[in-house]
Amino acid sequence: MKWLFAFFILLASSLFYHYFFQFSHGPIRGLRRDSLYGVYYGNWSDDLVQTLTGMRGQRRYDLLIVHPRTNLNRDHVDRLKAAGVKVFCYLSIGEDSFLHTDHWYLQDRDGKPQRNGAWGSYFVNPASSSWHEALKNFRNQEGEGWYGYDYLIHTLGCDGLFLDTVDVVSPWSGFSAMEDMVSLIEEIRKNIPHDRSLIVNRGLFFLDTKVAGVTETLKNRFRKSINGLLFENFMKEDNRDYWANLVSNESRGRDGFTVFTLDYVEPQRVDGSYLRSLCHTTRTTHGWLPYVSTRSLDQFFHYVRDDCE
Repeated sequence: MKWLFAFFILLASSLFYHYFFQFSHGPIRGLRRDSLYGVYYGNWSDDLVQTLTGMRGQRRYDLLIVHPRTNLNRDHVDRLKAAGVKVFCYLSIGEDSFLHTDHWYLQDRDGKPQRNGAWGSYFVNPASSSWHEALKNFRNQEGEGWYGYDYLIHTLGCDGLFLDTVDVVSPWSGFSAMEDMVSLIEEIRKNIPHDRSLIVNRGLFFLDTKVAGVTETLKNRFRKSINGLLFENFMKEDNRDYWANLVSNESRGRDGFTVFTLDYVEPQRVDGSYLRSLCHTTRTTHGWLPYVSTRSLDQFFHYVRDDCE
């Protein structure tokens, strides 16, 4: 009887490991190199939902990154998911768009919150416990349209989170707190259901042990905490080949991740040669999923859907 008991223990352990880790770690399930994904931070309508789900006669999008600071609601999310679209909700974890009274900001020499001059947001200390709490539990106040990930996951019903602004701790930013940022990502990973996924925007330096402060341990912690990596501004990236090869190598394997690219264009300047180069470099060479839009991301462009072969 001992061997039978041991067998059931081993079987239960194996099933638990398979069930838990197949969701928590590794690439996002159900995506192929020809899957369609998009990033959209605008408002929603019935027509748009029907277009993105294929009800208008075009191909269905397989994954969307959306912003809750719009009219997005649970009905929109449910309808997208019912049609087979994975929905990931935006969450900034390195910058705060609004100046709150809580002391989670990086301070300048005058003791004032440091500000991102390009976007007007405020740089956050990722080690702040009050920031961790806000990211989890914050609710919309005074029309800010900002919500913590408990709301995004449980109320909106998102399939996962898109974590933005992790580059605030890059070694070239002047504030290096890479360990704290990885710990924050790990905490979010721990606090969401294991069948939900994380996509992180950039953070390429976490994958390069030649970068000062990035150890093999830190790299592995980062890689195992995410299911997807979005390579923003891929086509304009300095040393693009170096970073592309590094990301490709690290993304492979059971504990790897899905790679997306996001590039910005002016619609009147999009031509066939640009799209052919984009599609060849991302889809054909690396097996990544590309998307092209304007920097505001408040309109949906179907260049990849219609013109990538």
